[in-house]
Amino acid sequence: MSLNRHSRDNSLELKEGVDNAAFEEDGGRISSENTDGQVMADCPSSGVNLDGDERSYTQIKPYAGMPKEVLLLYSGQSRYRLPREILFWLIIACMLALIALTITVIALSPRCLSWWQSTPVYQIYPRSFKDSNNDGIGDLKGIREKLDHFNYLNIKAIWISPFYKSPMKDFGYDVEDFRDIDPIFGTMADFDDLLAAMHDKGLRLIMDFIPNHSSDKHVWFQKSRMREDPYTDYYIWANCTDAKPPNNWVSVFGNSSWEYDPVRDQCYLHQFLKEQPDLNFRNPDVLREMTDVIRFWLDKGVDGFRMDAVKHMLEAPHLRNEPQVDPLQPPEEVNTEFELYHDYTYTQVGLHDILRAWRAELDKYSREPGRYRFMVTESYDYEEIGKTMMYYSNDFVRESDFPFNFYLLDLPQGLSGHRAQELVSLWMTNMPQGKWPNWVVGNHDKPRMASSVGKDYISAINMMILTLPGTPTTYYGEEIGMENVHIDIRTSRIPLGNLTLMPPETPRGRPCSGTVDSTQALVATRRAPGCPLAPTTPPSMWRPR
Repeated sequence: MSLNRHSRDNSLELKEGVDNAAFEEDGGRISSENTDGQVMADCPSSGVNLDGDERSYTQIKPYAGMPKEVLLLYSGQSRYRLPREILFWLIIACMLALIALTITVIALSPRCLSWWQSTPVYQIYPRSFKDSNNDGIGDLKGIREKLDHFNYLNIKAIWISPFYKSPMKDFGYDVEDFRDIDPIFGTMADFDDLLAAMHDKGLRLIMDFIPNHSSDKHVWFQKSRMREDPYTDYYIWANCTDAKPPNNWVSVFGNSSWEYDPVRDQCYLHQFLKEQPDLNFRNPDVLREMTDVIRFWLDKGVDGFRMDAVKHMLEAPHLRNEPQVDPLQPPEEVNTEFELYHDYTYTQVGLHDILRAWRAELDKYSREPGRYRFMVTESYDYEEIGKTMMYYSNDFVRESDFPFNFYLLDLPQGLSGHRAQELVSLWMTNMPQGKWPNWVVGNHDKPRMASSVGKDYISAINMMILTLPGTPTTYYGEEIGMENVHIDIRTSRIPLGNLTLMPPETPRGRPCSGTVDSTQALVATRRAPGCPLAPTTPPSMWRPR
């Protein structure tokens, strides 16, 4: 089959296996001669005459491209070369400008919020939260049963108070084993199930980490008091007698912070209960051990840590007496922490180096997208807000994502809009530029907000912390206005190891909070709940709708 196409002067015939005649010249291809700077063509009748020294070329037949010689001729002329170069460099300049603009926008735009910046943090005290087996004590399985409720509240970060193995002299803050679960809360398998269920529902788990001290039942302390290597200096020991301590240092709970140990015939330091000996972080082995504890839980998959009581972690090695607030007060009458300037026991040099090293460990586990490991520090610095701000990261080294802001806990003292504005401004004006604020309303160390300010103000306070910039942190039950209850020590099953140091109704200042399930309020004395239910708290308020 053939295709014939006719025009006025030329005919083109395409046949299978035949080249297109349009790409061939009549009478031969264009020939060139390098004679007198001229190029000659073979077809004079169909040529195009060019001015000056330009040559005559045969008109190109249909579908033929521009011959190489013509292309080179025109491309070398200044009237074509100059615009081409201008357009080339203009394109390059535009590309560089777009790249610079993109970098500038990325640099100046705020980063996408991490998970800890986009959700409230909800604290749970496991002992009195939810009992899953009717033994009168809340447990890890009970927390798992309520995970849907957290999603209903649109809460994505759960901070659980200590559930380590413990003699419970200080509500779990006296840790006997940093790598085990206390049997009253469940097993390690229960913890693994809880963590997996939380992650399946998009929830994050923040653990309490207690680095300053351990329980006196911890194997490290038992070996240290026997002077067994390498545990001899795992704790802070000093020569003394049973009647005369090494210096005037005072415990947070009152009286001397030294306790004589007849086994070792020395005194050990405890900044909290005598059952909570302080670890010696000037010993590199102690720092290594506690860093390994952090790695253990990170390997489990926890999403972050609240570092407890960090300002107490280091003490001055010279063990000098601390200056008295009232120099005229007889030294033997000094028995509370507020009667001394804690120049040698709080926020010592080297503390931030330890915290930065731990932050670096968390960063190693944060490299996977969406798996950032959070770190918050707890330190009651009261009027020394400058010391609190030092726990923030700076431009050169990373530390905590933020230190807890406890100033709103003072809101009940002179409750008013001006008081709230004053406390908010106190934090915002002292916070380093570019850092992330946070707001704490209610925790295990303070009375219930509803009991302090009245239930009529609870909704307003919750609205305030949820609309302020930053991350709000609340204690479980504050969102429904739970109140304090009085404890009957004859029937209560709460740890009573420190009631001689604090008012009976609030051991360690920790108000007893009601359980979620109202049936626990009716349990018999032998199965009394960890903390009784406040009678004014409707249990139905805790039911997911």
